[in-house]
Amino acid sequence: MKKIVVFLIPILLLANSLDKKIVELESKIYPKIIFLDYKIEKKLVDNEVLIHIIYDTKYHKTIAEFFKDILDNKIIYNKKFNVKLVSYQESLKEVPTAYIVVLKKDNVENIEPKFRKNGRLIFSFKDDNIKYSLVSLFFGAKVLPIVNLKLLKEYGIELKPIIFKVAEIYNENDKL
Repeated sequence: MKKIVVFLIPILLLANSLDKKIVELESKIYPKIIFLDYKIEKKLVDNEVLIHIIYDTKYHKTIAEFFKDILDNKIIYNKKFNVKLVSYQESLKEVPTAYIVVLKKDNVENIEPKFRKNGRLIFSFKDDNIKYSLVSLFFGAKVLPIVNLKLLKEYGIELKPIIFKVAEIYNENDKL
């Protein structure tokens, strides 16, 4: 039993370290994409960018806290970021500027219809949730934003065209 625990500790620490690096990259890119929304001014809350980070497990809460540590109170394009952590089970009364989901795939699928009527960007922590998110990052030979154009249209969100020069367009038939 001791051997298993000793073996697993480095793996868990490595996973945690990799997730922190992913959060750091996403925290640099996602705010810039928020400002590519043509209707950003209408989506501000008290003239601030309010982000709800939705999580479902203890580990996902840790990842959500990484995001909050980086983004909360940050000022980008003269707008302050206000970040709130929201448990998957909580009811969502307040409509934020954008969402970041740090959820298991089935929970992203279940929560996405609730967000649809709000017309807000949904960023996914992991690219395998892009089917139910509007934007994620793909980590391959290059780090690229992935945009779910179908959902963008369904949500009525228009992004400035510059994003489409650098992003991959998600197609349900493609494998990530």
